[in-house]
Amino acid sequence: MKRIIGIILFFNVIASLNAQDISFTFMATHLCGHAQIDSVIVENLTQGGDTTLYFPDTVLTFIFTGIDIIKAEESDFYVSQNYPNPFKTKTEIDVFVPEIDNFTINVYDLTGRHIAGYQDVFEHGMHNFTFYAGSSKTYILTVMSEQRLQHIKMLQFDKTGNNLPQIKYNGMSSKEKTEEPILKQKSPKTYFPYEIGDDLKYTGFFNGDFIEITDFPVESQKYYFHFDSHEFSCPDTVIDTRNDTVYYNVVQMGCQCWLLENLRYLPQVDNTSSITDPKYYVYNYNGTDTIEAKAHTIGEINVHETYGALYNWVAATSACPMGWVLPSNKDWKDLEVFVGMTETQTDSIGWRGTNEGSKLAGIDTLWQEGALIEDPEFETTGFNVIPGGGRYDISGLFVSIGLAGNWWSSTEGNDSDNAWYRHIHYSRSNIYQDHFVYSKGVGRSVRCIKGFF
Repeated sequence: MKRIIGIILFFNVIASLNAQDISFTFMATHLCGHAQIDSVIVENLTQGGDTTLYFPDTVLTFIFTGIDIIKAEESDFYVSQNYPNPFKTKTEIDVFVPEIDNFTINVYDLTGRHIAGYQDVFEHGMHNFTFYAGSSKTYILTVMSEQRLQHIKMLQFDKTGNNLPQIKYNGMSSKEKTEEPILKQKSPKTYFPYEIGDDLKYTGFFNGDFIEITDFPVESQKYYFHFDSHEFSCPDTVIDTRNDTVYYNVVQMGCQCWLLENLRYLPQVDNTSSITDPKYYVYNYNGTDTIEAKAHTIGEINVHETYGALYNWVAATSACPMGWVLPSNKDWKDLEVFVGMTETQTDSIGWRGTNEGSKLAGIDTLWQEGALIEDPEFETTGFNVIPGGGRYDISGLFVSIGLAGNWWSSTEGNDSDNAWYRHIHYSRSNIYQDHFVYSKGVGRSVRCIKGFF
């Protein structure tokens, strides 16, 4: 999102003006990469004044025309900047008329379409108008007579969508014409003053820390607040209070926080398939009662408690607790690189890497004996993926519990009916990925990741 403040704007009515846009973009990093900056205080040390930006509104933009500042007495006729600006739904404008004259007021959108107008003879003094906006965000208002012309740009920050734009004359205003310097074609400066080359100070905040930057910008700039001393850490546990209260342990993998267990969220259950409607399953349970599904066992193992639920892709994308998300394909790749796979290997389709599957797997008693658990680095990362199996979408068969685990990513494949996933099998020590063999309708496990960035 972008905040526009201290605007000095142009409109090609009588001449082509030398306009310049200057934007200040604020971002943050820490040892783990990009960070979500909380807020930025911008102070003008030259002129005074400050403003605060809050995430995600971290771009400050000024638009200059280069119009010269003149004294009020040198040009008695002027049009004030609308107030407030930006505005919502309606805003007011003052017009000072030095002598009786016939004036026409017009409003245009940025496509040049005329959307409102007002014409009358006005006597000497200050006149007040209200503009009622329509669905556009940006408007140009012009005030002209046979000898005079001025214009302003008006910004609506919340589109109403339904109003019919109109200008209403409110009569003579009791305000006196300002004696402060004003801008030709423009009113006095808005609440945050800025001139090119002013001494500005930026204070960025992230997770209770702050960093200050000072600069004399004369053109657009990107500013990075480097919180390199900020210690990255994950919470120990997550409490999910949806349906039942469920506690999940958390594992930190480099700069990622993952749930240490397969997700168990089960708002409903059935044994039908879909690629468009959310579907939730418990392995080998074919009923529709969630209480029965949660109590379902294979041998002495409670399936739901041990292996979690299975989800089609639509259900998986919204199943994680608040503040946690289904990992993207890039998140899975970052995890694989962290445990030893090369970036080139992560881009391959099919079986990739060496023994990264063994490193990520855990709890050998749940796995069939094979190359996965026989690798000397089995279970060394503490990530502990387990073989929750899966469900075919066409046949509805549940397969491979104890033999393989399958996990969704949030990234769709080249075909909108498919999505990327990961597969780990007891007979291999590496990791399989693809996005085209099975549709979004199959049932897979979910491991959630913290939604930091």
